[in-house]
Order: sequence, then C-alpha cells, then structure tokens
Amino acid sequence: MKKIIYLIVMGTTVYLNVLYDWKEGAMVLSVELAFLFFCLLEAWFVRRKVKTRIEVKKEIAEQGEEVPICVWIQNRSSFPAGVKVTLFIKYAGENKKIKQTWRVYLGGRKEETFSKETFAQKCGKMKMELGKITVSDWWGGISFPKKVREQESILVMPKPCPVNLTVSHKTKWFPIESDEYATDRSGDDNTEIYEIREYRNGDRLQKVHWKVSAKQDDLYVKEYSYPLGAGVLILLEGGKSENTPSFLMGVVSVSIAMLEKKCPHYIAWKMKEDPFIQRRLIKDEESFYQFLTEFLEIETNLLETDMEERYRYQYRNAIYSSIIIFTNALEMQINHQEKMKVGPEIERFFETTEIIV
Repeated sequence: MKKIIYLIVMGTTVYLNVLYDWKEGAMVLSVELAFLFFCLLEAWFVRRKVKTRIEVKKEIAEQGEEVPICVWIQNRSSFPAGVKVTLFIKYAGENKKIKQTWRVYLGGRKEETFSKETFAQKCGKMKMELGKITVSDWWGGISFPKKVREQESILVMPKPCPVNLTVSHKTKWFPIESDEYATDRSGDDNTEIYEIREYRNGDRLQKVHWKVSAKQDDLYVKEYSYPLGAGVLILLEGGKSENTPSFLMGVVSVSIAMLEKKCPHYIAWKMKEDPFIQRRLIKDEESFYQFLTEFLEIETNLLETDMEERYRYQYRNAIYSSIIIFTNALEMQINHQEKMKVGPEIERFFETTEIIV
C-alpha cells in the first residue's frame, strides 16, 4: 500500500511538471527521488546488520500439544527497520511445509525476543527452519530479503491407540537363547539355575541337586532359568508413501500392546544408506522409550524393503514364534499370511482386527 501511495505522489508530481509551469516542481521531484534513494540505501544497509536466531525450549512434545517458539532479532545498525520473519515447519518423511509469518518493528541498536506458539499436529520429528527474513526501511516501503540458516527440531510423541492383541501360548513359552533370565518364572535353560527347592512328587531325578541334598539330608531339585529374549520380531519396511504419522502411531501402538501383555519383542529396520540392520529388544518401559526416541528420528521414506530376506542374511540362526512385517504404506503381514491393509483409519483397524502373535 505504501508503495502505491509513493507511486501516486511521484506520478502526480511528474504530471504537474509536464502540464504546468511549476517552478518548484523539479525540486519536489528531486526530493522524492532522493527519498527513494535514501530508503533503498537504508534497507540494504540494515539488511546486513540484522541477526536472527530461533530457539525451541522443548525437546519432546506430545501430539496436539502447543510448542513455544522463541525468535530473537537484533538490529545492529543505527536506523530503525521493519522485519518480517518466515518460519517453515516440516515433519520427517513428508514434503509438505507449513509456513508461518510474523512481523516486528525494531529501533536502531535494539534487539527483541518474541515468543509464538504452534501446534505439534503430527507425530515424528518436527523440523523448524527460519527460512528467510525480509528487512524493510523505517517506513516499510522498500525491503530486501535475507536468507537465514537457523534450524531447530523436536520429537513429537504419537498417541497410541488400543490394539486387539492376543499372545498365543506358542509365543508365550517359545524357547529363547539369551544372556538375561526372568526373575519371576523358571524355564528349561540348564546353563543357569533359577532356584533350588525341596523335591516334590513328579520331579525328575535328573534335576536332583545331589550336593545340596547330601548336606541337607533330604532331596533338593534344581529349577532352571527362563531366558529373556524375544519370540516376536517386527520388521519395518519402507516404500513410496507419506503416511509417516500413521505408520509411527501403528508401530508404537503394537509395541505398547505387547508390553502390556508381557511379550518381549524385537523391532528391526534398515536405512538405505546404512550397511547394517538396526535391531532393538523391547522388554520393558525403559527399553521402549530408548527405542522410541531413536525411532521418531527415522526418515521412513528411506527405509529399505524386502526386510525378511535381509534379516535372514544378517541373523542366519535366529528363530521366532511370530514375524510381523509392517510397511509405511500401512500394510501388515503376520507369519506370511495374507497382507492386511491398515489404511488411514488406523484406530478402527486395530480395534476391529485381532492381531495374533
């Protein structure tokens, strides 16, 4: 609007100079041109003297939560200036950018910090980039853009949905090889003793601990330990899709459901630029959150495909009760059965479909 007003004034001055013998017209026109030149110089000079910085005070947020963003601007010149700040928000695995713009007026040798809030609309890695600023002269008529390379990111935790999950007896008692053992139940791993107890009718003689029995003058048997590992493997696959938030929610929901059923499991994936498969054992809340902070940073569109074949090549002797393949195209396959289309209505799928492992 200010540019239009200036052009109207300039046009009127030229018009009056052409039609009438206006003695002061040349001087007025010179002043107007000098004013324009001064504004150009000021905007160009101040543009070089303006610094900006972005800061996000949270490292982790929940989906739907407000995220405060602090923007610091400093004008190191002696001239006042208007600054327009453009912020771009992008979620990992998606090409779409959300644009937000703010304007602030700064006096000479001044700095200002202002806080704005944005919503964490989707789960995953939320990237915030101060793409550019536009610096204008004191009256806002002339402006110059300036590229800024300021970035921040936070992790947005997905809201898990209920999963209709059933853990079969086969999986619950699946024999596992591990260096860790359960503290609440015995097993059949004769390399580690769970407890020594008195003999009961039906106990096998092979389990009798003869040394302890001789000392106690009674029969005592050995209970062997139950190794802690995982009988379920979840393989994550990529593909051409922009369903990253739903994919993250699905993986997290299934993992939490298994933890609630006391079903330890492995989650494995491979990035295209990584020569090795990444595998994490999820056995309790601590290991789940360690996995989650790493998982949310993954660019899901860079996940490899054909994961079962790749996994068998790297872990040749690994045997599992159940194998789940979950793709970021929102397809799920359990134990080589027919693929199930999860679809965008992921909450409805997990509510109506029984997942048996």
